[in-house]
Amino acid sequence: MPDYGHHKIELTPRRQADGTWFCPYRIIEFRPTSWGYHNGCADGSFTSREEAETAALAVAKCIVDSLESPTQVLRSELSLLERLYRDRMSKLTFYLLHGVENLGKFRG
Repeated sequence: MPDYGHHKIELTPRRQADGTWFCPYRIIEFRPTSWGYHNGCADGSFTSREEAETAALAVAKCIVDSLESPTQVLRSELSLLERLYRDRMSKLTFYLLHGVENLGKFRG
């Protein structure tokens, strides 16, 4: 079961009577207090098991991407910006205090 974007994707490839393959998928979503899932299948039939799995995984990943909440993405981006801002403010404060200290030495 591949992990992708805080979800697990379960693939169950099956061979049809005519020898072609299809691959249903289940996306398992873990929530803070429960879990849920989404079922589906890639459109079409495929000549090999690998082709069917690849197509189903691609469809499932697109669905997972659409399920990701914008607030999760926004929070991670904000924490990165917060770290960058904090680092720059620390450097600016250091240079400012150092400059004031040196200014006092020149006047004295």
